[in-house]
Amino acid sequence: MNDLRAAQVPRTELDRIWQGYDQRFADHQRQIDEVKQAQGSVYSQRDIILDLKENQQRLEREIVRLSATNGSSGER
Repeated sequence: MNDLRAAQVPRTELDRIWQGYDQRFADHQRQIDEVKQAQGSVYSQRDIILDLKENQQRLEREIVRLSATNGSSGER
């Protein structure tokens, strides 16, 4: 029984350790949120989608133009 009591950690010390963990988790989450906000304000997923859409439309126009050019010169 004495061994068990000797191995126990006081509740106040455990609370202090857990508060330290909670504070570290909160700090990490705050850092993650700051990085996400900074990254999101620079180039968002919406911007990526719009750029991809614009590139696709440009390529489609280029294909149509090349098809028209090759089709007209091939028939002459």
